[in-house]
Amino acid sequence: MKGQQTHDNIRRVLHIVDQAQQEKQSTILVSVDAEKAFDLVNWTFLYRVLERFGFNNKSILSIKALYHQPIARIKINGSLTEKFNIQRSTRQGCCLSPTLFALFVEPLAQAVRQDERIKGVTVNGEEHKIGLFADDIITFLEQPNRSLPVLMDLFGKYEYLSGYKINVSKTQTLTLNYNPSKEIQEAFPIKWNMKEIKYLGINITKEISTLFKANYSKITQEIQKDIDRWNTLPLDLNSRVEIIKMNVQAKLLYLFQALPIEVSQTQFDIWDKILSRFIWGGKKPRVKYETLRLPKDKGGLGLPRLREYFWAAQLRHVVCWCSPDYSARWKDMEKEFGGCPIQSIIGDEDRYEKNKKYKDPITNFTLETWFKTLKKHKIKKEMKVLRWIAYDTDFKPLKYDKGFKQWIGKGITGWYTLQENNELLSFQQMKD
Repeated sequence: MKGQQTHDNIRRVLHIVDQAQQEKQSTILVSVDAEKAFDLVNWTFLYRVLERFGFNNKSILSIKALYHQPIARIKINGSLTEKFNIQRSTRQGCCLSPTLFALFVEPLAQAVRQDERIKGVTVNGEEHKIGLFADDIITFLEQPNRSLPVLMDLFGKYEYLSGYKINVSKTQTLTLNYNPSKEIQEAFPIKWNMKEIKYLGINITKEISTLFKANYSKITQEIQKDIDRWNTLPLDLNSRVEIIKMNVQAKLLYLFQALPIEVSQTQFDIWDKILSRFIWGGKKPRVKYETLRLPKDKGGLGLPRLREYFWAAQLRHVVCWCSPDYSARWKDMEKEFGGCPIQSIIGDEDRYEKNKKYKDPITNFTLETWFKTLKKHKIKKEMKVLRWIAYDTDFKPLKYDKGFKQWIGKGITGWYTLQENNELLSFQQMKD
């Protein structure tokens, strides 16, 4: 779906895990494994869904034309089988298929959301029951003894109507403050004893504190195995640097974007040593590592600075907070801080320090990274223009007049909204 990324769903899941642990709520996360998801799409059901979504008849007929009596042959050992008719599935390689599947599976998600018998996890006053990304489905259930049977019954009904089928034996669960009874385990033979589940490429654990070991420790081992294999190839210096950019950097960047947890300088030093040995084939370096990091037009090879990629990935969420066009469920979870909008905090470190003990570790980590970055680049003073007038504790008139909060509705938030070229606007300009 346009504007949605895997990182959005992952951050939302981490919030839900943290909430369940903090509140000691009996919760289970069910990561559903679909059996040949795209291959089992029932066309009759899909066309009915399109009607319900309001597609006009001409549009539906156009889609039907794409799926009108398709035939296929299979090549086995160089020989082709006889032709046979295809009677279901979305077409492979068709750019419309992912969107059609997203529409096809939405009735299932809507049925889960609307069923009051299924109890989801409530965070900041909003209930969360299900998350979808392509054919990956994850559900968040409180009161599991009551909610799980209803959920599985819905899956069964949806399978009967649509052809969509879940693979129960491969479906994963993460239990939080909950031990399933013998009856529940027998009724639903899914994986109950898992300490972590893999969701969208990330190992989700029962505690935020164990995410580093479950993800970064494993990927370091993978990188080392890859490098040991690549070292057997006849590669020159430029090729080795390009491999790091295309493979190692991409793997780590995905974790940087998905996980709001600290990565120590020691870990970055370990990665740099592994990469340096690979670049020089285990021999003594002929050029300083820092020189290799320079852009090519400055005499380097553009070797990625992993630490700075990490900072940039973490600060992306600050940008998302401040972008009114960016929509994500995790953003709703983080929208307030100490009774005021989260955007008003990024220019006021003092207020952050006073209220951080009341906020979740995920939001706190993003803010801590933000303030460390301001300090590193020596721009903390300049960032005061981001303080919101209605919440700026250094703005003395605020103590006597609470009407400044009405300004927010007129678009006057941070001090920067009343400035031009670093100077306050005139009184008349402010009135206008």
